[in-house]
Amino acid sequence: MQNPSPYNTPVSSWGDFVLSWQNSTSNKLTLPELAPTPIETFFPEEGWFPDDNAGVAIVKNSRYCPPFWHSLAFVKLVYIVQGCGLLFLTDRKIKLQQGDI
Repeated sequence: MQNPSPYNTPVSSWGDFVLSWQNSTSNKLTLPELAPTPIETFFPEEGWFPDDNAGVAIVKNSRYCPPFWHSLAFVKLVYIVQGCGLLFLTDRKIKLQQGDI
């Protein structure tokens, strides 16, 4: 099953995603006013690691969070547990399958 087309292009904000959704889909679903997860342009380490001594944190990504452009103050590894997904890098779109890192 394919995601609706607004999930195929990263956005800069939740508002941009909502506008893309409204303009490109016949689905009349009303999206919430707030994003299902934080959508920021930069994520520092604070808030992602359980404490200052943790070298690793496992975070389950929200299934319905749209792709959005951002940078990180840490290294992120993505592992596809089930299904498939798209990983967007500055100039590439990579399709990931179950088991990919």
